[in-house]
Amino acid sequence: MTAATENDARPAAEHTVVELDGDDDDKVLRLTVELPMISSVKEVNLDVSSRHIEVTSELYAPLQVDLDREVNPEGAKAKFVKKTKQLRVDLPVKAKRRSSAAQQLKQQAQAEAQAARAQRSERMAEQKVAREKELEEERAASIAREVAARKAAMEKAQAQEEAAQIKILEAERAAVRQSEEALEEATARKTEGNAAFKAKDYSLAETKYADALRAATRAKSSASIDEMVVVLHSNRAEALLQLSRFDEAAKAARAALQRDPSHSKSQQRVQRAQDAVTKQKQKELRAKKKATQAARKQQDKQDKQDKQDKQDKGDGIEEFFNEVY
Repeated sequence: MTAATENDARPAAEHTVVELDGDDDDKVLRLTVELPMISSVKEVNLDVSSRHIEVTSELYAPLQVDLDREVNPEGAKAKFVKKTKQLRVDLPVKAKRRSSAAQQLKQQAQAEAQAARAQRSERMAEQKVAREKELEEERAASIAREVAARKAAMEKAQAQEEAAQIKILEAERAAVRQSEEALEEATARKTEGNAAFKAKDYSLAETKYADALRAATRAKSSASIDEMVVVLHSNRAEALLQLSRFDEAAKAARAALQRDPSHSKSQQRVQRAQDAVTKQKQKELRAKKKATQAARKQQDKQDKQDKQDKQDKGDGIEEFFNEVY
């Protein structure tokens, strides 16, 4: 058991060699080297011969160990124990020569053991391949399920989007139909209102124009609809003028002007309604004044009559007293 090379500054590794218990054919020498600065067997180099073993590393001085038993270098097994920071090298001791029959039996047993190990390794390899294949199939199935789920989700979303688009189109078509129906109704009521106006049935004309306006408000807004609404408000205002409903006529004409401030007929009808309201108020004032004057005149006449009656009564009493006396 030699120590470190001279003038080597690296520390020497402590070691022990023990013989493990076993049969003569299974004797093993175990070399244990203390390497607290080593973390893996890869950091250590071993050189094993039948009577010597050398351990070298960058952190420790070379360690040369002389063995007192002849060992089989090919059967050496090294293991680094991280927990204790020890390198353990098991060296099988060469067995003494035996008879040829015993040797054959031993070789046969070794061959059988080797065959068993080979079979076990083959079975393990087959099991590993089978497991890997099973895992691969599971991964493929999982991927297939995920792809199918995504596809189903996309198809569902697409179907929902298409259904929503269909509903939107149906709603738009229904709105168009309702608008067209409302326009047709407004046009029909307007025609009926014009006919009633020409027949001087102004009350019916005003009703038809109002019905046409309600229908027009249900139609989709457009330039033609806006123009119709202006005409309907203005026509209704004219019918109300003919019915002497001047305040309502002015309101209807102003509604037309809100949509088209330049509509001349509506401007005229607002003015006519305002003038009529003014004349009506003046007429009411004159009638009220006349009634007041008549009442006052009647009261004066009544007061004069009462005064005359009182005077006549006083003259009668005086004559009576004259007769008595």
